[in-house]
Amino acid sequence: MKKWIICILTILVMGITVIVYRGFTMSFEDYLDLAETFHERKAYDQEMFNLERALDDSLELNGPLSMQTADIYRRMGACGRSKDEIVENFDKAIRIYEMENRKDVAALYFEKGKALMEKKTGTVVSLVRESMEKAVELYEKDGFEYSDNYCESCVILAYLATDYDISWDYLQKAERNFENLSKENEWRIGSVIYRSMGMHRFNGEMYEEAVKYLDVVLTQAEGSEKKDVRRVEAEVRYISGGALVCLGKVEEGKERIEKSIRFYDTYKGTLPYRDAAIAHAFLALAYGNMEPPEKQKVLDEGEAALSYFKQQKTITSDDFQTMGYIKYYLSLAYEKAFPEKGDVDFERWFNEISRLNAAEYEFFY
Repeated sequence: MKKWIICILTILVMGITVIVYRGFTMSFEDYLDLAETFHERKAYDQEMFNLERALDDSLELNGPLSMQTADIYRRMGACGRSKDEIVENFDKAIRIYEMENRKDVAALYFEKGKALMEKKTGTVVSLVRESMEKAVELYEKDGFEYSDNYCESCVILAYLATDYDISWDYLQKAERNFENLSKENEWRIGSVIYRSMGMHRFNGEMYEEAVKYLDVVLTQAEGSEKKDVRRVEAEVRYISGGALVCLGKVEEGKERIEKSIRFYDTYKGTLPYRDAAIAHAFLALAYGNMEPPEKQKVLDEGEAALSYFKQQKTITSDDFQTMGYIKYYLSLAYEKAFPEKGDVDFERWFNEISRLNAAEYEFFY
């Protein structure tokens, strides 16, 4: 019995010794490999831990201004959990890239903007815009204006622009260069560009142009096996359907919207609920514009649209923004269905169907 205990203890001691020894002998490349593994698992705290260990080794072995060190800062920026972490690490990487006169510094500005945009931590809009503007400037200066990142930067700047015409200029820049994109990302970037152009024209009440651009996405989607293609189709169908309703092509628009809702009903709970909610609001608009209007269906679809938010335990600023968007289109539907009633009646009805059950509220600025 004692021999077994001694044997087990010996194995444990050897195992601990190996682990400790490995910890002392791991190179920064080993830490980077581990960081990549944790990145794939979305274990970002462990990823950052290993990146920090890799940085310590690289600073000692390669120096603070080496490209190896810069690339670790780059990865730490992408992994950052706060605005300050993202900015600090990307800026360190950018400084080294600029000192080395690396043309691909534009990609770092793009990645920095994307990381800030995705984190929603603090006031980041101006920082995102600044990074994307610099990326576009450098891509154009260095002759990389036909890259995927260039087009995506333009789309993001269009989204952030407060001026309607400036936003459209950025989208046109992206479209002009779209045909030169790599085939690998053709669907992803193309669908983003033409959806954005369609939404831009829709919001500007240029409904014929909106349908034209959105139909480009539907054409691109035909026969595609990309994993997100059905979701994109559903979004494009309800938006273009709403545009058709506004053009007086109510039945055609209603058919598109209903097809989207059938898709959302099939995947209920696994897709962004805001799209499904807006689709129901657009269907209410279609029923309100029918001759004669389907009054009860306007009310039913309005309730269906707001029901998604009643189910949420936590309500975010994005939810409130979407609810405001929905309210606008429900008001148009209500006005068509009940011309004898006024704004007071609509407000009473909307307030009744939009009472929330959430316990928490999160706001991002």
